[in-house]
Amino acid sequence: MPIQAPTPVTPAAPAVVAFIAALPGVTVAVGGCPAGAPTSGLVVAWAQVSDAAAPGGVRLDPVFVATGRAWTPDQFRAIYGPQGTFTVAVP
Repeated sequence: MPIQAPTPVTPAAPAVVAFIAALPGVTVAVGGCPAGAPTSGLVVAWAQVSDAAAPGGVRLDPVFVATGRAWTPDQFRAIYGPQGTFTVAVP
């Protein structure tokens, strides 16, 4: 019986595994997006996201409200493009 080459394993897509409440007054500014994209929002929570490329396999992303809905950076980039940058401001 011949030995088969191992099958490459692709990393799983990032997935939200938990939410953490945000402190009042925390905001996020969005930069580098096309015209018509929201430019800021109020951070309402933090999403713990599984990500094989992040140290420890997890990253913490802001969940912010803009244009009447909640967004994570991944969701925002899926709609408005990958060039978006996010800067969190704590009062």
